[in-house]
Amino acid sequence: MTDDPPPNGGIDTTIPNVARVWDYQLGGKDNFDADRTAADALNKACRAVGAPDGTVVARENRDFIRRAVGNDNTTVITVDLRHRDEILHNPGLVALIDLTKPVAVLLVAVLHLLPDDENPAGIVAQLRDAIAPGSYLAVTHVTSDARPELAAKVADEFARLRITTPLIPRTRHEIGAFFNGFDLVEPGLVFPTRWNPIRVGDDPGAQWMYAGVGRKPTHDPARVAESGDR
Repeated sequence: MTDDPPPNGGIDTTIPNVARVWDYQLGGKDNFDADRTAADALNKACRAVGAPDGTVVARENRDFIRRAVGNDNTTVITVDLRHRDEILHNPGLVALIDLTKPVAVLLVAVLHLLPDDENPAGIVAQLRDAIAPGSYLAVTHVTSDARPELAAKVADEFARLRITTPLIPRTRHEIGAFFNGFDLVEPGLVFPTRWNPIRVGDDPGAQWMYAGVGRKPTHDPARVAESGDR
């Protein structure tokens, strides 16, 4: 990908974009100089204290996705996660996915880009309420648990480098709250290298993220309790 702006002038290539920074960390080609410079700066800050850098974290995250889910058909829609109705009623999505049947929602490496005042928990709850019982939610999220000082440093670097979104590391408890209304499947909320549906891994990995998969119950707990009272 060249650093020349596209003909429509819709992209400012001088400002690092979090998606393109992530693409660079994965070894992709869809990034610009500003993105690469920002990624290299973040990686340098990690290596300076002996911590795994963004290339390791990105790979662990991608490997988790491959273990958690496989898709036969794909469509791409460009909608802001905060605009739930635009996502759920998008013609491309509706043509591919029947939302009256169980589906899988992957909120992978995205919720930590939403500060609390953007109501990420509310966004997840709205999606939960819109999907059918038996559906799954997969989440990976940056954490401050294992490396609190470095997590704060990386978050500060996001701001200093003017990356398009902030980075909001959260604790395991805070991340677990996104699964309210879901039953966590084994092995629960763990580091990505330890998430495996067949066996619990013993490699702690970079310890920069937690990963988990939850299943929306096929019954309404309130109704079950109600019927049991009769």
